[in-house]
Amino acid sequence: MLSRTAILFCGTAAIVGCLSVGLCGVSDDDAIKAVLQSHSDPSDESGCAVVLDLSSGEIIHSVSVGRASAKEAFEVGGVVMPLTACIALENGTAKIDTLFSTDCDRVKYPNLPTDSNHKWDAQMSVADALVKSSNIVIGKLGADVGLDALTDGLRRFGITPPTDGVACRMAVGHGVSASVEQIAKAYAVLANHGREPWGEKRQIVKAEVADAVCKELERVTSNEGTARRAAVDGVRTAGKTGTAMRKVGGAYVADKFNATFAGFVPSDAPRYVVVVRYATGVCQMHLGGQRPAEAFSDIVRRLNF
Repeated sequence: MLSRTAILFCGTAAIVGCLSVGLCGVSDDDAIKAVLQSHSDPSDESGCAVVLDLSSGEIIHSVSVGRASAKEAFEVGGVVMPLTACIALENGTAKIDTLFSTDCDRVKYPNLPTDSNHKWDAQMSVADALVKSSNIVIGKLGADVGLDALTDGLRRFGITPPTDGVACRMAVGHGVSASVEQIAKAYAVLANHGREPWGEKRQIVKAEVADAVCKELERVTSNEGTARRAAVDGVRTAGKTGTAMRKVGGAYVADKFNATFAGFVPSDAPRYVVVVRYATGVCQMHLGGQRPAEAFSDIVRRLNF
């Protein structure tokens, strides 16, 4: 079990206050680990964080605490939504301002996920659905894209879709597994104007498509979004939350979650992608927009801009 009291390196404030080698002999990775531990909860089984440098496309930090690693695949939830939006905009299924009904219409859209107890206006745009993390709207968008196009699009982003997936659920990350490092690379493509920042630098989606989606992800970390805790004074941030039930023995368990935040900074001229995930249980802060977003914010504060 992780604990807020588990930080043993030269005192919490000293390590969490800097990500430079040499402070009390602590490395960058140890400092990131300290950030993860400082936001941990006794219900956590593990925590992971990666930092990707967009100038090279390389993951420069990959840190984990507890049982999991940053290379372990897990069900990612809503962090897939921006990828779904890019795929839909790329193939002309919708525009960023296209409106969808917020009714959970399972006649037209079988297996459509719900938005729990949230009450929305009668219609919501794709843009607002990203900001508010609406399963209903993004689920409908994914269904309209179609299973084949959605599957192909996710593969282009480096995410392997399930073989038995349902489009409206895959669109919101249900049943979609990836590692923290894979998510970081997918978001690197987003932040790099739709182009891979490594290798042959393939253009995965048009620059104007990626830029339109990234613009809305800035709102996610504002007061109107689901990740206000990811905001950083003086730095423009962008990203997306994900909260998904975990499977144990092949079955979903109602009190175990993957809580994730994936983002990039500074959002007006991205240099780094940072992804944080906790494998957690029920607690006061088990959502992706809570402790993962807070840890993201703390890591960003210590990056060298």
